[in-house]
Amino acid sequence: STGHAQLTDQKFRSHYPQPHEPPVAPNPGHCPVEWFSQSPRDTSTSNRSLSPWIYESKQMADHFPFTYVQAKCLCDGCIQFNKDGPFQNHIFNSVAVYQSRIFLKREPCKYNSTYRLTPVAENVAVACTCVNPKRVS
Repeated sequence: STGHAQLTDQKFRSHYPQPHEPPVAPNPGHCPVEWFSQSPRDTSTSNRSLSPWIYESKQMADHFPFTYVQAKCLCDGCIQFNKDGPFQNHIFNSVAVYQSRIFLKREPCKYNSTYRLTPVAENVAVACTCVNPKRVS
C-alpha cells in the first residue's frame, strides 16, 4: 500500500541518510569536447570536469529505494587542451568514482510468503575523474 511504502521510506531515510539525487540528463552520445570550446552552458562540476559525466536513472527491483541515480562517464580518454583547442586525449582514462550507499534488499522469509528488508551496501558511481592508465607488469 502507498501508506506502507511512505512509512518504509521515512524510516529508511531516518536511519540511512541519503545523498541529494542530481538531475538526470540526456546522453550526448559522444565525448562532448565541444562543451569546452563554447562559453559555459552549465557551471555544474560534471560538465566542467576534464572527465565529464551525466547522471542516469537506474533500477534494482529487489531493493529499496528501487530507483537511484548513477554517474556515467562520457569519455574514454580525458579532455586536454593545445593551441588548436580542446581534444580527447587517450593517453589518460576517464573512470568512475564510487561511493558506498545503503539500500534495503527485499528477501523472502523462509516459511511464509512475506519478506524482510535487509540493509546492504552497494557501490554507486557518483562522478568521473581523469587518471593515468593502469600499467600491466
